Amino acid sequence: MTRGAMVGGRGAVVGRRGAVVLCGGRSVRMGRPKALLPFGDETLLARVVRILRGVVEDVVVVRHQGQALPPLAEGVRVVEDELDDQGPLAGLVPGLRASRADAVYATGCDVPFLAPAFVECLFASLGAHDIAVAETDGFTHPLAAVYRVGVRPVMERLLDEVSFEAPDLGQSRISIDEKFVRERLETLVEDEDLARFIL
Repeated sequence: MTRGAMVGGRGAVVGRRGAVVLCGGRSVRMGRPKALLPFGDETLLARVVRILRGVVEDVVVVRHQGQALPPLAEGVRVVEDELDDQGPLAGLVPGLRASRADAVYATGCDVPFLAPAFVECLFASLGAHDIAVAETDGFTHPLAAVYRVGVRPVMERLLDEVSFEAPDLGQSRISIDEKFVRERLETLVEDEDLARFIL
């Protein structure tokens, strides 16, 4: 099942399709970088990039600063997380900024069985929405989703707020769920600098 979300209400047909592949996680449980893990005769990252290149025109890989990567196909661009260890949101922002597409499929590098038809389905589900995200049993999957690149300013704003609030949280966690985003968007609409965030 997919779910659509309106952030700014654009409604444009997707022209150029892209992908953002996040591989900057520390792989603490795995013990070594997932991007370099072998899968058959290729690495996990190279496989995911190869699959996506059959569906989209533009692929951006986001790594943590200085992370070693396997050789990637020509034309694949690599950018770095601006904030290490801040989760997928911190990786999506530079990926969206670097993308030359109108909308991107976002994924991690640890999905060797990614099906092109699934990616196509999410692009088709975008419709007039800004985000189309896969949902299973009430849980949304932000790294199995299509985002219009115009949502980047909103993501930047959310990331700024989370980073700013982090020192006061102690061991608490912030869940960036639909309620959190809607509350932040209400304050964003009242912001004097609204022009920056109009999508």
